[in-house]
This record gives sequence, C-alpha cells and structure tokens, in this order.
Amino acid sequence: MWYTARFLFLLFFMVSQSWKMTLFTCMGLPIIWVIPKLIGQFHQTIAIKVQESLAKANQVATETFSNMKTVRSFANEDGETERYRRQLEDTYSLNKKEAVGYAASTWSNSITTLALKVFILYYGGTLVTRGTVSSGDLVSFILYELQFASAVEGVMRAYPDVRKAIGGSQKIFEYLDRKPQTPPDGTLAPETLQGHIQFKNVRFSYPVTAEENKIVLKDVSLELKPGQTTALVGLNRSGKTTCVKLLERFYQPQAGEIQLDGKPLQSYKDQYLHDKIAVVSQDCVLFGRSVRENIKYGYEDASDEEMHRAAKLASAHDFIMGLPSQYDTDAGEKGGQVAGGQKQRISIARALIRRPKILILDNATSDLDVENEHQVYQALLNQTNRCTVLLISNQMNVVEKANHIVVLSEGVIQEEGSHGELLEKGGLYADMVRKYKMGFQRKEEKRNDAQS
Repeated sequence: MWYTARFLFLLFFMVSQSWKMTLFTCMGLPIIWVIPKLIGQFHQTIAIKVQESLAKANQVATETFSNMKTVRSFANEDGETERYRRQLEDTYSLNKKEAVGYAASTWSNSITTLALKVFILYYGGTLVTRGTVSSGDLVSFILYELQFASAVEGVMRAYPDVRKAIGGSQKIFEYLDRKPQTPPDGTLAPETLQGHIQFKNVRFSYPVTAEENKIVLKDVSLELKPGQTTALVGLNRSGKTTCVKLLERFYQPQAGEIQLDGKPLQSYKDQYLHDKIAVVSQDCVLFGRSVRENIKYGYEDASDEEMHRAAKLASAHDFIMGLPSQYDTDAGEKGGQVAGGQKQRISIARALIRRPKILILDNATSDLDVENEHQVYQALLNQTNRCTVLLISNQMNVVEKANHIVVLSEGVIQEEGSHGELLEKGGLYADMVRKYKMGFQRKEEKRNDAQS
C-alpha cells in the first residue's frame, strides 16, 4: 500500500513537471515489468516443487521413526539414511535453482532501472537543449523519478516473493476449496435404540485410479438382529472390514441403503451414532496416557466401578492389577508399554464401558492366547442379550458360537445360516472349517513334539 501510494503521487508530480518525460518513463515500465513477471512465475513453480520435495523427505523420516523396530530388525538404518539424504539432495538442488533465480532477478532489476534512469537523463538533456524543459524542471523531475524508481523496484522485489508464497500455499488452498462428499449430519437421536441393522442391496467400491474403481461389495443384503451375535466370515479382501467402515459412516454406500431400527443410517446424528456403536479392531490403538484414561477414553464421567466391570469382562482386570501402578500405569506411546494381547483387552474394555447397543469385534482377539480368547468371548457372548454383536474372526471355534453366520466371498454373500446348517451344506464355510481344524491339528502336533 505504501509503495502504491508513492507510485501514484510521484506520477502526478512527474506529469506536472513534464508530461513528455513522464510518458517516456511509462513506456519503459512494461519492459521493466516483464522480468519480475517471469521471475515470479519461476519462483511459484519452484516453490511448489520444494513443497513436494520436503513432503517426500518428511514422509521418509516419519515412516522410519514410526517403524524403527522393523528398520533395526532388518539392519537397514544406512538404507533409510541414504533415502533421506537423496530426498534432501533434491530439495537442495531446487533451493540452488531458487537462489540463482533470486540473483538473476536482483541483477536484472538493478540493470533495467539503471538503464531507465540513463535514458531519461539523455532524453531530458535533449529537451533542455531544445528549450522545451528548463534545467530546474529537469532536476526536479529527476529527483521525483529517483523516488518513483525506488517505488517500482520495491514492487518488483516484492512480486516474486508474493508468487513464491502463492506457490508454497497452493496445496493449502486446494484442501480449503475441496467440497466434502459426506452428507450433512442427521437429526435423529432417540432415547431408546434396539440396534436392528439391515443392509439392503449395498454396493461399494474403492477408487484404484482416476478412471477405475474396484468393487468390494456387490448388492449385499444382510440383517443384524438385536440380542444376537452375527458372525461375518470370508477370505481376505472379501469385504468384511468394509462393512464395518460403512456401519461407522466412515464411507457412504454408493448404492443401496443401511438402516438402523428401520431408519436410514445417515439420518442419525453422528455423535449419537458413535456413542451407540463400539468397535474393537485388530489394529487397536492406545494413547500415551494411563490405562485408566485409555479405558475411560470418550467416557470420562464413568465411575471406577464401571471401569472395573468392563476390565473384568475383557479379561483385563487381573493383569492390570499386576502392573506397577495398576490402573494408573502409563500405557506408553501407542500403547508401547503393554503387550499386544494386553493392548487388545484394554481396547475391548474401552468399548464395553460405554455399554453400547451395537458391538463390533473385527478380529479383536487376534493377539490373545487360546485361554484368554475363550474367556473374553465367553464374557462377551453372555452380554449379547443387551446389544447387537457383529463378529469378524478367522477363528472358527469362535465363529461357530454365533447365532447367525454370513459367508462373504468377493463382495457377495455366498451362504448364511447357523453353524450346523452351513456344515450340512458342505459349501465354502464347511471348507473353511475343515482347513481351520487341519491347521489347528498341525499346530497341536508341533507343540506336542516340541514338549516331548
């Protein structure tokens, strides 16, 4: 604003001294302005590349530090260091180009403004010799022009920096300008919820490329009844976890509808929905705080009695009481201070303390031994009369206890029914049970051989 005001006022005084020399000066401005214009575009392009290069370097560093155990176990510290060095070399080369551009910009700005001053002096001298302009007016004009040139130089110096800032913030504005595809929050929050869930011809796909999508669920229709345990089984990539993500409203069905107690799932308030649905996944996450705070996460008003009850149901109370500070023991960053099975049991307790109407267990006991797994599921199945349970597990000895079993294969429901009914059919489920038992027998034989 300061340079713009100086520019306008000085231009007015220059016109009052000599309109011819002012016109001559203005004719030279477009030539002078071309250079910072080009340099500004160059700075913007380089700034975008620098941001991308730094992002790649930061990604390497973040991946390395977050997976340090894997890096060390494969003795690849030097390899990761080299990867990071190569990324920084790319950033360094871009910074050198930026520095060359800055030097060229400064040099060219100085040369062009100096050339303009020389030409004005020469042209003003010819006007004085012709008697068109007095020597006093020429001196006054030159003084004004010096200030005018400094204003122009200031704008020319600032312009590339502004373009660089635009380039550096381009990604931010892209994110700000993105329109969310999630539907607006619903309005339903009934006092009582039965927990009756229905998938009606649900179709969903993940984008693979800009033009191609991978269909995960193909017109899936299933029902989760209140007070019952429904098991969802199938091979990897059959769409089991996708069903969970759709229930949590992390994604929206691309066709069909999911209903809760006869109402569309998206018509419920998001906060209400997540208060009523508790999910325990295989990759459970704990926070760097005490075990007490982790169990009461999102439900801080719960009493210690409720916390102990949930921990006992999750078969976690006994090992927690054996920790150095019991429930006040720090779980460590991402739960690093407790074992994998203990982490899963704390996560199950965190879900049960909310007394959810819908409980989703997605391979929630994959890190538990057989005895603890049996105790946890025995306690959970005793609670099914209070809520709807969706069970996803590869352990067939757990799945067979469910009231209803749904078999998914390549996004399509192949079979459904009770454990006995599906075994009689002799289809995909019976084949999975047979393979599981064979694998379990091999493990038992190896363990017996090791003991002998």
